[in-house]
Amino acid sequence: MNRYSYTYFILVLFLLSACKKEWNSHNGITDEGVKENLFEKIGRDSSLSLFRDLLVRSGYDTIINTSPSYTVWAPSNEALRKIDPALLANDSIVKQLVAGHISLLAYQTTEPAPSLRIQTLAGKYHSFTATSFGEDHAVITAANEYARNGILHHINGVVVPRRNIWEYLQYSSAGQRQKVFLQSLSYNGTDSLSGKTVIKNRFLEQVAGIHNEAKQYTYFVLQDAVYEEAITALKPHFITSTVDSTDSLSNWWLVKDLVAEGLYEEDNLPDTLLSVSQVKIPVDKNNIVSSYKASNGIVYVLRRPATPLSLKFPTLIIEGENPAGFSRTDKTANIFYRVKADPSGKVFRDIQVYGHATPLFYIRYQPAQVPAGTYKVYWRAVAGNSDAQTVSFEQRVAFSQADATGFSYKAVTLNNYEEVYLGEYTVTRFGSLPVYLVAANSATAGVNTLSLDYLKLVPSF
Repeated sequence: MNRYSYTYFILVLFLLSACKKEWNSHNGITDEGVKENLFEKIGRDSSLSLFRDLLVRSGYDTIINTSPSYTVWAPSNEALRKIDPALLANDSIVKQLVAGHISLLAYQTTEPAPSLRIQTLAGKYHSFTATSFGEDHAVITAANEYARNGILHHINGVVVPRRNIWEYLQYSSAGQRQKVFLQSLSYNGTDSLSGKTVIKNRFLEQVAGIHNEAKQYTYFVLQDAVYEEAITALKPHFITSTVDSTDSLSNWWLVKDLVAEGLYEEDNLPDTLLSVSQVKIPVDKNNIVSSYKASNGIVYVLRRPATPLSLKFPTLIIEGENPAGFSRTDKTANIFYRVKADPSGKVFRDIQVYGHATPLFYIRYQPAQVPAGTYKVYWRAVAGNSDAQTVSFEQRVAFSQADATGFSYKAVTLNNYEEVYLGEYTVTRFGSLPVYLVAANSATAGVNTLSLDYLKLVPSF
């Protein structure tokens, strides 16, 4: 070994030694501490004797005896004495309670920034901060006690098992009408992994997984009289061929807007939440009758509807460049899907049909699930600006069928980037709405042009 290699070897040994000392000092690990497993460590602490007994009774003593790494948040004897004895008399509840204080992997109090949601062996998630554990914020009175197979924290409270939002709805007496409809959305499906028949639910699949322990939601329940009032107000906008489908649609459009992502406790409720279906939910704390802190969020029972009718129906935008069809299929060369910029430089996409030589040529659109009611209709149609159109032209919009006469022709002037109000239209039935953009009754290029950035239908009900 030459002189340089020897020097390098000595330096590496020195650094490794320093790192080991620093790591042991940082973790506070002593030889005595790491000889014990978690159960042994708990067992020799007299202040945790009641929790030790519950570990044995539930069978989790053998779990935390094993080699994988765990974290245990152990309630003190004083905290456990405050628990209803009837709960502790139930073996099933005891097992779930104990599992709710143990997680796989080791978590130090230095890790939350400022909090973590930790999945416990009970399958539930609990909040963990540098100073507390659980939704009721049991205080960590002694932290980061190391064992051979994990970390022990002492807490001054008990994390009692809570139902998730979906479970709460099944057992709660609040909002029976709402619950009955949600239950009606259940059906027998097939599990994609096992192939077995399982019960699925359309609301959980298409709106929000309020049964999912890994996520958090804020959910609103309407008292029965309030729910009926809201359904009555919605029904005129969901007229269909049958009473049953109208009723089902009205219920669906009500319940889909009663859940928002995230946990918003009453002291930090904003004045407006956005539902998972992107509808605004005005929040009035005076409207709250009661609340329930679930394992995956919070439930509020309301005495008034969560969202007024005026906010239930968003503006419908029909993009010009997304047609459903044309009056003729042989005019592809005359149809231009464009990317343009307005005078401010904002880029937009539109459609223009030019030089097609077909009187009354039309573009057809087919927006789905349009509620019944009266709408104010606008368009933005841009012509000029480096395209073939050099003069103003006329086009019109028609609903239901291309030759409908409810809207007259309207001039499209060159380089106009403003919305143009066209009039009002009343949709009489819920469902798909055929919409047409119709050219002038002329074969002359430049006269029978069609141009559309978008159509806008603004509810006025």
